[in-house]
Amino acid sequence: KVRDAESLMFAYLTGARKHGVMNLTTEDIDFKNKQIHLRETKTKTSDRFIPISKELEDFLKSLDLSKKYLFRLSDWKEKKMIDSISEICGFRVMFKDMRTTYATKLRESGIAPEIVKKWLGHSSYGITEKYYVKISQAFENKEIEKLNLLNFTTQNTTQNK
Repeated sequence: KVRDAESLMFAYLTGARKHGVMNLTTEDIDFKNKQIHLRETKTKTSDRFIPISKELEDFLKSLDLSKKYLFRLSDWKEKKMIDSISEICGFRVMFKDMRTTYATKLRESGIAPEIVKKWLGHSSYGITEKYYVKISQAFENKEIEKLNLLNFTTQNTTQNK
């Protein structure tokens, strides 16, 4: 287990920016209404509420919720955590990668573009699509399978005459 990796896991499960992760307080988590208030300051839409999935709820309940700030890390601790995870993965991992992965997983699971945009705190889906959603080869292969089920040259014989 990598020390302080919980902050990166939270980013992975929510798509939150680093600023939103580091400033998350226990008051921002509303288990009753299953939502989190992300107080990010990049744009007007950055300050937002996101839903708490079952996986995220289980993760949050495993944390020490007695602290005011859940993920406060010094620059040094953050660098050490990122370096450790990057070494394990074999490539450089950053907070932004968690946000991109979250956006991609949402779109590949069929969640509507407008919802993805809202949960990421973007004012336009164009930003989400251009910079955050990276369609995986595995997903594209599944979509090709759907294409192979289509028949463009045969007419539907059950049409009314």
